[in-house]
Amino acid sequence: MTDHRTNHCTLCMLIPLFLGIIGLGLLYWYTKESKAGYIENNLSFKSNQLLEQQQIGGVVVEMDGRDAVLTGTVVSESRSIEIEQTVAALPGIRVVENQLEIAEPEPVVEPATVKIAPEPKPISEPEPEIALAPESEPEPEVQVEAVEELLQTLDLSGITFLFASDEITQQGKLILDDVVKVLTEHPEFDVIIEGHTDSIGEDSVNLELSQLRAQSILNYLASTGVEATRLTATGFGESAPIADNDSKEGRALNRRIEFTISQKL
Repeated sequence: MTDHRTNHCTLCMLIPLFLGIIGLGLLYWYTKESKAGYIENNLSFKSNQLLEQQQIGGVVVEMDGRDAVLTGTVVSESRSIEIEQTVAALPGIRVVENQLEIAEPEPVVEPATVKIAPEPKPISEPEPEIALAPESEPEPEVQVEAVEELLQTLDLSGITFLFASDEITQQGKLILDDVVKVLTEHPEFDVIIEGHTDSIGEDSVNLELSQLRAQSILNYLASTGVEATRLTATGFGESAPIADNDSKEGRALNRRIEFTISQKL
């Protein structure tokens, strides 16, 4: 009878001990996860803020714990390495995975050669009368599709902005300078500038940002000689994606500027 009571008392003492150990384990796990989440969010904010301060546009830093992943498009390999080293130097960053894409240079178009026909040999017989052509023949009409295709050859995906901003990057301005040349050569067309974003963030914020970016493009084109009356800026936010927003690549494609050409009335 005495042994039974002793075993019962021992069991009563062990149960609280086991429960205490389990509770400490759960507390340790919760504290560790909370700290890891805080560190990841803090490093993500600091790294993207650093790029914005250095006016590095078109690049996004995403954190996986202490590991940074770089995505976006840059103009050269040396620029890619420079950005990677900048992020790697941030205290707390463990590893930097560089997934930056290098923008392809525009193809060099060789000037066309013109062959001069030899002069006709003189003939003794009188030449037949030749009907005179009109003083000036109308030039063939340029179609809207032809101008749009010409714009697409400029790789408009390179028109980028600073992170969470409507400020155009230097790379984007270089491409827009070529857009200005096309629009100046074809003053008979009007242009609608469309701004689009990915699905990250609130719909209303994305809609406002896309409108601001489209307006920023309009202002830049107008400042370089294109008549402002030919230009219209419209923001669509995340409402018209062209790729899957569930992947980094898809989101990069959805963050874009498009031009729609129309004949002047």
